[in-house]
Amino acid sequence: MHPNLSPELNAAIQAGDENRIDIKTQQRGMMFDVVTGHTKYTIVVVDPEKQEIAMVTDNPEIPGTDLWCLMGAGWGGSMMKIGFIVVGAQMRMRRLSGGLIETSPVKSFSLRDEPEEAKRIIDKAESRRPQFMTEEEEREYDAQFAEAIERIIAKEFPVDKQEWIREMIGRFGNTSTKGVVLGVLSQAQKYGRFDKAQQLLERDWKRHWYYQPPQVAGDPEFMPLNAHRWDALYRELDIPLPSQD
Repeated sequence: MHPNLSPELNAAIQAGDENRIDIKTQQRGMMFDVVTGHTKYTIVVVDPEKQEIAMVTDNPEIPGTDLWCLMGAGWGGSMMKIGFIVVGAQMRMRRLSGGLIETSPVKSFSLRDEPEEAKRIIDKAESRRPQFMTEEEEREYDAQFAEAIERIIAKEFPVDKQEWIREMIGRFGNTSTKGVVLGVLSQAQKYGRFDKAQQLLERDWKRHWYYQPPQVAGDPEFMPLNAHRWDALYRELDIPLPSQD
């Protein structure tokens, strides 16, 4: 215990260790300075359950104070420690208003006991919070998305392939990847590569996507590596991206 620090800060220190800290276990308002390479990030916990943080940095390419999702710590591959900051690992963060960053490996982090400054950072970030769909709007969107996928499957693919397509798309728990999978299969069908696409998707599911949480598995915006793998799949199939067709 550190007698000169707040109870919240002492609890944060006890919950972690000198090499890592779990954002999901911290209280709203906890503030950290994280140093990666030549960049410093000041992070304040906003919603630990959602891994939501307010963040400001001296990186000139990331101006202002904004809300981010701290996805976790990574080591340059598909492995990720969800919601953690870990010395020696890269931080992966997604801005709520759009945009993804992957930092260089963390050199160090330190806890700051400055509640007024933490509140100022949160308030500034909250003023820029993007407006999201309501739960009812999300349900309506998901239903429309599912109907659109079903129409494409019924229109573009032979009946004997449709059940497998539905099953493969259903393995992914986010709409971004569902759309990507359907795009791959549509292009493969168009260029006579469907059977090979089926084999490669089954292979990549076992190698890469099965181990990621369903809500982000395969999502090209979740981490750059996911985007690279989808691009590699198109190259392996020797078919153009839908945007290039």
